[in-house]
Amino acid sequence: DFHYVTFSRFVFNEADRILVPTGSYKALLIKQFGIPPEKIIVVPNGVDVERFNPKRFNKWAARKKYGISSQKVVLFIGRLDRQGIEQKGVVYYLKAASIVIQKFKDVKFVIAGGGGNEQIDYLKHLARRLGILDHVKFIIRFSKEEAPLIYSMADIFVLPSIFESFGISLIEAMAMEKPVISTKIRGVKDVVKENETGFLVPTMNANMLAEEILHLLHDKKLAMKLGKNGRRYVKKMFDWKKITKKVVQIYETVRK
Repeated sequence: DFHYVTFSRFVFNEADRILVPTGSYKALLIKQFGIPPEKIIVVPNGVDVERFNPKRFNKWAARKKYGISSQKVVLFIGRLDRQGIEQKGVVYYLKAASIVIQKFKDVKFVIAGGGGNEQIDYLKHLARRLGILDHVKFIIRFSKEEAPLIYSMADIFVLPSIFESFGISLIEAMAMEKPVISTKIRGVKDVVKENETGFLVPTMNANMLAEEILHLLHDKKLAMKLGKNGRRYVKKMFDWKKITKKVVQIYETVRK
């Protein structure tokens, strides 16, 4: 904390412009370091909306590729190293899955991401202890090119993070017209339009997470509506082409 406060203040004071991914972090820097608001510009992370385009993929073909025959698929994508598991709330994803499966049997919970064998074994052990291992599919160490294909097979995307600076997987999922469920935390609240592109629940609350998953599993029309809203929102706010132009304009202004 000492180094963060001391050296960050020096760097911020010397900078002509400071780019932050969300409005929440702009407010935090103003409050914590007293930086003039006009010096801080919000430039979100982005997504290639052509690469992440649901029209390029067939959901059923994707499920066949990964050996999934369930009627519904709930997806989590994120880092699966020790820090990632803690940060992304994967444990609460599995606990929510154990609640959902009691009421909706024909669903597969997919966990996709890269991590060490020790962490993957831990998650498999937890799924086994919860009695849901047969309902969980692990897709480990996939290529970046595979990501849109994995998103395409999902009905719902879930990211139950405890901490998140932005949540790129959320905008990737929304670009693929998937309704999203995440948590009410800084960063995520700037990305997900609650009740328009998805739902937000308190952190570390498997019961409420399960409730919203069941809500969307049972209401196909709502899930489709949220998904279509999400893609429109991403194309408007998080298209890399638009973001790149904004960054170039900022650089040009500083150069002058």
